[in-house]
Parts: sequence; structure tokens; C-alpha cells
Amino acid sequence: MNLHSALVDRLVPTVRYIRTYLIEATIEKERKISEISNADAEKASIFFDELRQLRLNSKIIKKAIEMAAVWPVGGMTTPARGPVVYVLCRLMKPKTIVETGVSSGVSSLYILEALEKNGEGHLYSIDYHYPSDRLPSGWLVPERLHDRWTMTLAKSSERLKPILEEIDSTDIFLHDSDHSHENMMFEFKTAWPHIREGGLLLSDDTHTNQSFFDFAREVNRKPTMFYLLGAIRK
Repeated sequence: MNLHSALVDRLVPTVRYIRTYLIEATIEKERKISEISNADAEKASIFFDELRQLRLNSKIIKKAIEMAAVWPVGGMTTPARGPVVYVLCRLMKPKTIVETGVSSGVSSLYILEALEKNGEGHLYSIDYHYPSDRLPSGWLVPERLHDRWTMTLAKSSERLKPILEEIDSTDIFLHDSDHSHENMMFEFKTAWPHIREGGLLLSDDTHTNQSFFDFAREVNRKPTMFYLLGAIRK
């Protein structure tokens, strides 16, 4: 790989990240969260303020520098993804959450910090690929949060159904693994029967194909969009 190709490989994801960040910063997140969770928009605003005081993104950047990881470590750090998931968890006080796709662990960290604030809840994560040869999946998540976290290294096609059957019911399901149409539809259809009434199905990177919108039509639900993150209430 020549120098020009290497620079492009670094620059393109960074430019894409900045563009997404700026777009998501303008979204009326409190109103949309209120719509999807039936919670007061003012409460959502309070939890966004709480999150700013936690300075999670600063901690993520610091950890990434310590681990010599490539920044950005994940799109979930943009304003309408990880922060939205955090606020939803604070508002809905979930007992169980299931997510597919962990990588560095940004979404896991947002969820686990919210559960810790709630004083209850457990996150079940499934991931197949390590983010790099030297960094394990979820390396961003500090040891102090591991008690609320069960991490399974496997394909969702192998372990999602057994895990959902074992816990029986989940309050929130988050897809962020392989974004092929086939895999996304598999995960949505597998998770949906196990999501409690009033619970949420969330999907990151809904722009990659039409699966999220196809599924929303299939279950006759109108999705709430936070740009790239989509939510469907059961």
C-alpha cells in the first residue's frame, strides 16, 4: 500500500465520522426519545446533561490513546447513537439488554454506565470478530462494569437464539453486528418475539440496506430515526 492509499484509508472514515457527528448534533433527540419511550422529553434532557457530566467520550479518547487504537474507535460516539442509547436505558430502566456486535465496546460502555446509574440491569453481548489482532472485543469497558456484563464470542447466527431463549425476555435489543440484509433480518426476526411489550428493537447503521425498514413494515411499526440509528417499539 502506497502513502497516498494509506492516507485515504485513514482520512475517509474520519471525514465520514465528522459529517455524521455534525448531522446528528442537529437532531431533536429529546423529542424523538419521548415519542419512542413515552417518557417526558424534559427527563431525557436531564439524562443528556448527566451524560455530558460523565464525559464518556473524553474517557473513550483517553483510553484509545493509551491502547494506541485508531480514532474514531466507533460511530457510537456520535451524538445520536451511543448517547441516545444511554438516555433510553436511563429512562426505561431495563432489566435485560441484548446487543450483537461489540468491537471496541463503545455501545457496551454507554449501556453499562446507564445500568450502573440505574442500580440494576444486565447486558448480554455477542461478538464474533476482535477489533484488531492485539485488542479483544470490548476493551473499552472497565473492569468495574463487568459484573453487569455477559460477553459471548460467537456468531449471532449460532448464539443469539439460545441466549434469548435462556433469558426468555429482553427490554431492549440492539443490532450492530454484520450489516448484511440476511443477517439483519435474521437478528430482527429472532429477537422480536423475545422483546417485551413496550420494549425496543434498535439497529445501528440502518443506511446499509433496507432490512430495518422492511422489518418495520413486516411488524406494522413506524420506526423512529436518529439518522443512522433506528428504533422500533413493540
